[in-house]
Amino acid sequence: MIETYYERNRAQIRERQAKYYQDNKDVIKEIQRRWRRLNRAKYLAINKRTSDRLREEYKTSAINIYSNGDACCSWCRQADIDVLCLDHINNDGAKCPMREKAGSGLYRWLRKYDYPDGFQVLCANCNMKKETEFRRLGGRICGKKT
Repeated sequence: MIETYYERNRAQIRERQAKYYQDNKDVIKEIQRRWRRLNRAKYLAINKRTSDRLREEYKTSAINIYSNGDACCSWCRQADIDVLCLDHINNDGAKCPMREKAGSGLYRWLRKYDYPDGFQVLCANCNMKKETEFRRLGGRICGKKT
């Protein structure tokens, strides 16, 4: 197979691009700001698509890891990804060191810290049932814990 110029000189090209960026950082940033200002709707649409895609990717990844690849609720086996969520097994979410304790922020945090222990996959109904039981039992963990 014939190697292209870019493939042969990839390291040098990247080095040259990095140097160019450092030398012209202010000009490049101003051009980017101007483009975003002039193309605001397009920029927001691109940003939203990227954000939505990453959120789905991070959620799917976390759900698969915490359910051992089953992607289903650990209590009732519900497999609809839209209703699956992560739950702190010991109801100690307030003690977690992360700032973002729910939603896409949680999925990003889990990915960044290599999916630490202490979470399980529950569907929205089972998650609500667990919380109700937790409160009913006076703060003791419900016996259905996995």
